[in-house]
Amino acid sequence: MDPASFRLFYHESLPIVFRYLRLRSGSDAFDLVQDTYLTAVRSLQRGAMPDDPLAWIMTIARRRLVDYYRSVARRESQHVALRPSLPRDIDEPLMSEAVVIALNRLPARQRIAVVLRYMDDMSVGDVARELDLSYQATESLLARARRRLAIELGEEGPT
Repeated sequence: MDPASFRLFYHESLPIVFRYLRLRSGSDAFDLVQDTYLTAVRSLQRGAMPDDPLAWIMTIARRRLVDYYRSVARRESQHVALRPSLPRDIDEPLMSEAVVIALNRLPARQRIAVVLRYMDDMSVGDVARELDLSYQATESLLARARRRLAIELGEEGPT
C-alpha cells in the first residue's frame, strides 16, 4: 500500500476503529488506536498486503484490546486498583448507562470475555482462542461474568 493510499485508508477507517476501541476501553482508546495503526504500518513495511483492509485493521484493533485487558488483569491481580472506564456519552442502543457502569465493575478478564462474546458477537470458541483459554474455561468465565453483571444490575433473582 503506497503512502497516499494508506493516508486515505487511515482517514476513512480511523472513526470506525476509534469508536470500536472507545466503546470498549474508554479514554485508553487513544493509546490503543495509536498502537493499532503503528502495528499496521509495521506490518505493511514487512510486506503484508491485506485483502480486506478494514477487516484487517479491526482484527489488529481487537488484538490490541485483548492485550490491553490482559495487562489490566495482570495489574489487578497484583492488587493495583486500575479501572478503565467506558464512556457514558456514546449513543449505543445496546449499551445503557447502567450496563456500562456494571461492565466497568467486572474484573478485566471477565470484561474482555463479555466484550468479545456479546459486543463483538464472537463464538465461545473464538473467544477461547483469543484469550488463550480452553472452551470450558471460557464458558465458566462467561458464566461468572453474567452472574456478576446480573448482580451489578440488580437482577440477581432468587438464590
